[in-house]
Amino acid sequence: MSANENKLTAWLSSQQDDSSAEASSSTNGAVVQGDSALSRAIRQDVAQYIERMATELSAMARQSNFDLLAYFLDMTRAEARAVVRRFDQSASRGR
Repeated sequence: MSANENKLTAWLSSQQDDSSAEASSSTNGAVVQGDSALSRAIRQDVAQYIERMATELSAMARQSNFDLLAYFLDMTRAEARAVVRRFDQSASRGR
């Protein structure tokens, strides 16, 4: 587990413990709870993790003939990949 994944795990645990967390904020059309609390690197790791998990879950769904579920997971993977690309593009521009 990377250092950013450890930070993400710690942050997620603190959010689950905090029942009075602020409402979600919107970023590039995606909703990320407590967006201001996540660093850019952790947010990018989250997107990469979602991409990996959606890929694995989609394969499992297809093997079980859950075609619609596999489709939605494929869409999730595609959106997560698009988010990762936006991070990569903004990093290459020096933001």
